[in-house]
Amino acid sequence: MSNILIKNGKVVTLDRIFRGWLFVRGKKIVRMGAGEAPKSLKGDTIDAKGRFISPGFIDLHIHGAPEEISRRFAKSGTTSFLASIEAMELGKVKKILSGDYSRLDGAKVLGFHLEGQYINPRMSKAQDGRFARRPDIAELKRLIEISKGRVKIVAVSPEIKGALELIKTLKDKVLFSLGHTSALFEEAEIAINSGARYAGHIFNAFEPFHHRNPGPIGAILTDDRVYAEIILDLIHTHAAAFELLLKCKPLDKIILVTDNTQESKFKRKKALKSSLTMERAVAHAHVFGGLKIEDAVKLATINPARAIGIDRKKGSLKVGKDADIVIFDSKFRTKATIVEGKIVCAE
Repeated sequence: MSNILIKNGKVVTLDRIFRGWLFVRGKKIVRMGAGEAPKSLKGDTIDAKGRFISPGFIDLHIHGAPEEISRRFAKSGTTSFLASIEAMELGKVKKILSGDYSRLDGAKVLGFHLEGQYINPRMSKAQDGRFARRPDIAELKRLIEISKGRVKIVAVSPEIKGALELIKTLKDKVLFSLGHTSALFEEAEIAINSGARYAGHIFNAFEPFHHRNPGPIGAILTDDRVYAEIILDLIHTHAAAFELLLKCKPLDKIILVTDNTQESKFKRKKALKSSLTMERAVAHAHVFGGLKIEDAVKLATINPARAIGIDRKKGSLKVGKDADIVIFDSKFRTKATIVEGKIVCAE
């Protein structure tokens, strides 16, 4: 069991930032404190050199081969993620869900986000609408079973036939996400009242807001029960739209995601190119949203952890929690990433 001492940094907690240190034994944070680290603590030492010591970033919406995501995005502070599955043939979906991703070298796979299976084909956008399917309770139960319970988020367009019944029946098994939708305000409201508690990439692939028909965006912005994720690359979403989101939603209901994709022939034709990382998203939340650093970090750590029910283990720096840690500088550039007590990248 290895020990790691991280010293001389600015420790980012849920309510403040203080000069201090962390001590990791095995996969867990076992001690932490302000000021100088006790000299009695022995182990591999990382001098943070006055940089920020933050919880690792959690990305609930990112596409691509889990092996590539794990290696690549750990370098920019992501310590865990949901592998998002776009609209594709059902056999391919099952193959991905049955895979073993427990031995990846970088960021850890927390489970799966089914994004394209039960959406409105007319609102598919970067998804291949040919593979969108009508909501099917038995089918989703089977997919959850194949994944061994690792399906965490399921996107659904509430206006399509069978959507509401799917939400009502399986809301205790997965987190239903409204997305890729042209729903009326009333249809989205009914879906929320039926148990949907999440919104995928708010503003993108949604029927636009109109003062006479607020649509799904209006329903999401005015209901504090719903988490809203946002692609804050300033391409998919304007900074002013993020400011609006901050004014409408409680801070603890906003989640930063990258929605990064591997470029297929289909996506090159239809999708906006994005090279967003979680470190950049947090930086944008701080700079363009005017958030304090500790609050910007929440949108990429404790908020996603709470959304999928893993906040007792991940999402904040606390004794007893998983040692998922990122060290970044004043320009939000990642200098070291630790995943469950293992240093996976460091300068």
